[in-house]
Amino acid sequence: DRPFTESEHQFLERIREWGKKVVIVINKADLLETDADREAVRTFVRDNVHALLGFAPDLFAVSARAALQAKERSDAPALAASGFGELEGYVRTKLDDRERFRLKLLNPLGVGLRLCERYAAVIGERLEVLRADVATVEQIRTQIAGFRQEMTRGFQLRLADVDNLLHQFEKRGHDFFDETVRAGRIFDLLNRKRIQADFEEHVVRDLPRDIEARVERLIDWLVSSDLQQWQEVRDRLASRKSEQSERVAGRLAGGFEYDRGRLLDTVGKAAQQTLDAHDHRAEAKRLAESAQMAVANAALLEAGAVGLGTLVSLLATTTAADVTGIVAAGLLATVGFFVIPRRRQNAKKELGRRVSQLREQLMGGLSSQFARETERSVQRVEEAIAPYVQFVEGERLALAQRQEELAALDARLRGLRTNV
Repeated sequence: DRPFTESEHQFLERIREWGKKVVIVINKADLLETDADREAVRTFVRDNVHALLGFAPDLFAVSARAALQAKERSDAPALAASGFGELEGYVRTKLDDRERFRLKLLNPLGVGLRLCERYAAVIGERLEVLRADVATVEQIRTQIAGFRQEMTRGFQLRLADVDNLLHQFEKRGHDFFDETVRAGRIFDLLNRKRIQADFEEHVVRDLPRDIEARVERLIDWLVSSDLQQWQEVRDRLASRKSEQSERVAGRLAGGFEYDRGRLLDTVGKAAQQTLDAHDHRAEAKRLAESAQMAVANAALLEAGAVGLGTLVSLLATTTAADVTGIVAAGLLATVGFFVIPRRRQNAKKELGRRVSQLREQLMGGLSSQFARETERSVQRVEEAIAPYVQFVEGERLALAQRQEELAALDARLRGLRTNV
């Protein structure tokens, strides 16, 4: 009256999944008045089984009530008409000793193959998740490499601004010597203190303050870049967690998804905590003190509590004293005016040497400190994501090995089933 209902469909599908042999018996065939009606029902069931379950079953249409009545009356024609005789003959033929033994062997093989298929699907889904995780890890690594390159490129550009200040300082010094060290200013040259004061006013000028301002801007850029890197890491991990949470809900239950989710939470929280604890002013102050110490060490000076500008001012003032000492004409009266051009040339050479020394001390100190800070920033990110990276890489290798083992077992079971 209701052939091949949805509940029957689900029941047959479950049996078929476990490799069981399926025979379909349609009862109450006597309710159908004509052979055409019975054939229509047979066709309907057969076609739907093939469409929904993917196989063509052995199918019988019987009337159990008519068969029982025929047997009670020993009515062979009625028994044959009920369709039950054909079903009995099929069972006797198919379930002889040999066939029963074969089915007993096929049963565990079918179960084994079903288990292989099920766990292969689980492993496949987990590997799919991990492939996306690996892509996320590679994106973060690419981001870190890009961060290093961008920081190096950006640092060189900003350091060039500082170097340009030193070039301008040296040029002002040359102009100063051309204007000052000449015969017309012989009496000014006799006053060393005045020459030094003029040099500091017209040549040194705002060099210490300008350099300190450039370095402060460099430090702000470095701190902001580090903050941006953490924001990008946090956003990538948050995106990875959200895009998987709904898709795998209820499908990858167990230790794998729990451990993976926990690590994503842990690493994401570490990135967020770094951002929450970020104090731009305090970090900039720390970097400024580190830069000051690096420059002081390069210049063999005691940094103390002074700032970078004060250190540069000290170096520039020392340069002014040494250079102007060359042009102070203490011996001009006895040696003669012909020494003035030589003194001017010597002063320019000494200025060039001292500026080169200042450049080396300043650039060397800043560069070494920059390299340490960049590496420190990268190392913090790498340490934060390390548990997640180790989990992803370890699980990927372990699952790939299990996948190979399952494939080998599946092939062996299929071979045994073919032989049986």
